[in-house]
Amino acid sequence: MDPTCLRLAVGWLMPSARAAQSLGLTAFFPMFLLGGGGPPPDALNDTMRAIANWMPLAHVMRTIQEPWLGAGDALDHLVVVVALGVVSTVVWFGLSRRSVAS
Repeated sequence: MDPTCLRLAVGWLMPSARAAQSLGLTAFFPMFLLGGGGPPPDALNDTMRAIANWMPLAHVMRTIQEPWLGAGDALDHLVVVVALGVVSTVVWFGLSRRSVAS
């Protein structure tokens, strides 16, 4: 997902900055550790690997890693990253229009 749009959406939806920060950190650490910033996918058990495959950051990491390591062009992961960016931008515009109209 586009991090900026996601952060703005969380900021608008939560009642306070402290609540938004706690939700953001709660989402950040599992996504970072399972999405490629922690142990390699081969070191994870089957359940954790299945969860990691659903993390948006995993697609970003594979979009960078696969061409770098010569393992493919990673177009399927790039499509997922672009789609998540478009969806998060549309949600951000919808939330911003709703908050301006209020």
